[in-house]
Amino acid sequence: MARSTGQRTTALGDVEIAIEPEEPTHPLAGIVAALRHAGAPVVVLGCDFPFAPPALLRSLAEAPEPLVVPAPGGDPQPLMARWSPQLLPSLEDALAREEPLRRTIASLAPRALDDTELARFGDPARAFFNVNTPEDLRAAEALA
Repeated sequence: MARSTGQRTTALGDVEIAIEPEEPTHPLAGIVAALRHAGAPVVVLGCDFPFAPPALLRSLAEAPEPLVVPAPGGDPQPLMARWSPQLLPSLEDALAREEPLRRTIASLAPRALDDTELARFGDPARAFFNVNTPEDLRAAEALA
């Protein structure tokens, strides 16, 4: 169960914070915690996507489908996606089995946004630039 630390004022305004449980350590843990806490669809955005286009995030938030996953180059990006609470039973089952996230996504038949759809939000290579290493950080700083 997600622990809420309540409202916080940030550069984005007042933001409610929910913290995922420490166990299990699985990408679905945060998604499940966010859905339980919000009780409404959420747009998940991994902290390592510094160039996520706001218009893409808005489009994900407004999408009617339960699961919308950008797939630049055919590679699904579940940590920049729209997730709906109606998926919770399937997600909780997958989390209990510690099923790989990509297998879970495939089983849910998401709407996948391909390169053509993503191009209207800018260069997908930039939008999905992922910062995981010091070298990635230096490259992101150069791009910024």
